[in-house]
Amino acid sequence: MKRYGFTLTEILIALAIIGVVSALTLPGLMTNYQEKTFVTQLQTTYNLITNAAAQLKTDEQVDSLAESSLSSDAGAAAFLQNYFNITKMCSIATTEETIIDPTCNVLTNPSCAEGTKKLVTSSDSTCFATKYRSLDKSKSEEPYLGIYPNCAILSTGASVCIVKMNQGASYISVDVNGPEPPNIGGRDFFNLNLLSNGKVIDGYGTDEFDMDKVATECKGAIMGEACFAKIVLDGWKMNY
Repeated sequence: MKRYGFTLTEILIALAIIGVVSALTLPGLMTNYQEKTFVTQLQTTYNLITNAAAQLKTDEQVDSLAESSLSSDAGAAAFLQNYFNITKMCSIATTEETIIDPTCNVLTNPSCAEGTKKLVTSSDSTCFATKYRSLDKSKSEEPYLGIYPNCAILSTGASVCIVKMNQGASYISVDVNGPEPPNIGGRDFFNLNLLSNGKVIDGYGTDEFDMDKVATECKGAIMGEACFAKIVLDGWKMNY
C-alpha cells in the first residue's frame, strides 16, 4: 500500500531540526546584520563630516580649516548648525565636584578636609548614553564629553560632538545610533579627528597604523579609538 505525505512524527522531527539550526545560526546572523548597520551608519557620518568640511573651506575661501571659523567654539557650533541636517543641539556641561572622604580624620590628617576634586560631565540623556564600555568589557564609564561645548543629533539618528580646530585637528565623538544600545566603543561609539586639510582619520591620532596594534587598542578603548582605523583598513568591515 502506497503512503503519501509525512507522519506526525516525521514532521515533528523536521521542525525540531529546523529549530536547532535556527537557534545556532540566528544569533550570528543578527550580529552580522547589526555590525553591517553600524558600519553603514558610521560611513554615512564620515561622509557627512568630510563633505561639510570641504564645503566650509569653499564657502570661506580658505585652504586650511585652521584658517576657518571652525577654529573657535562659536564657529564649531555654527559648523554643526549650518552644514548638517540636525534635529537637536545637545547640552553638554562639565562641573567640578569636591568629594570628602567620610573616614577623614582632620586631627591626624588635616589635608584630607579639603577633599578630592573631580570633573563631572552631565549631558542631555537623549543625545548620548550615560555609560559606555570597551569591547573586551574591561572598562565601563561615562563618556568624557566635557571638552565638547557643541553637540547635536543628526537627522540620521547619529549623535555628534565636535570641538574647535586646535593644533591641526578638530576632535569629534560619534555615536552612530544616539543613546540606543549597545553603547560600546568600537561598535556604535567612535572618536575621530578632522584634520585641517579636511581629512577625517581615527581618534588614535595618526594616519599610519600598525594593524596588530590597532586591533589591540580597539578592543580596550571605551570611546572606540583605533576601531575606526581598523574598519577602514578592512574595507569598511567590522572584522573584530
